Amino acid sequence: MTSKSTEQSRKKLSKITKALFNRNVHMQQCPMCDESEFSVNTAPIYNLSKSETPIGNEYKKCVPSALITCENCGLMLQYSLEVLEIDLDEEESQ
Repeated sequence: MTSKSTEQSRKKLSKITKALFNRNVHMQQCPMCDESEFSVNTAPIYNLSKSETPIGNEYKKCVPSALITCENCGLMLQYSLEVLEIDLDEEESQ
């Protein structure tokens, strides 16, 4: 990974963590195994049903998401980047 992409990853992580914290989401312990090590990633989550997924007033087949993963048991929590008001495309164009 280049230093530029590493820096972009850090900025994404910081932005997601801050948005979750501002909404009172504090992951101190995993609700399944009580461990406290998490990773944060981004991914497009595709709707597997035949209908589209409602986000706000729109329907989309793909939901840009932040994934919080417990490093011990693998529990994954998914957060919509649109609800968190995070536009990762905007960051990459800068």
